[in-house]
Amino acid sequence: MVFKMKQILVIFGVALLQGCIVMTIPPKESSSIDIPFEDVCAKNMYGVGQEGIIDTAILINSEAELNQVLTVINSVNPSGCDDILKEFNFSESTLVFIVDTQKGSGGHLLQVDSISQTAETLAISWSSVSPSGASSTVMTQPFLFSIIAKTQADAVFSKN
Repeated sequence: MVFKMKQILVIFGVALLQGCIVMTIPPKESSSIDIPFEDVCAKNMYGVGQEGIIDTAILINSEAELNQVLTVINSVNPSGCDDILKEFNFSESTLVFIVDTQKGSGGHLLQVDSISQTAETLAISWSSVSPSGASSTVMTQPFLFSIIAKTQADAVFSKN
């Protein structure tokens, strides 16, 4: 009887241990694809913040969204981007719009460094290029429009 009890306890212990074994499944590697892009309008706002835009980054997928953005960035001074963007085709492309923080001098520009896409997200990496040499002492706020192929993916922006 004691022998059978030990057998039952051993069987029970082994079953319990097997239930505690956790299989580790390696995470799926999500492959990313580099997305071609073109920077089409890199300028500065000169309204000393009167435009009301804090540093931001968005995707623009319609003419109505673009018109809202242009209205804001042109509210103090003309941006110089209207003519470049007026013929934009939203059925084939999406606009990337990035605004950096205000700067205490002129000559700052933004650039997209890379864009890659996974199944879930669009990763957009960008940077601010500071002026070299002498620059004007005026408050500016750099912004950038870039063009990519039409997408409905969620975007994650990162500043380098």
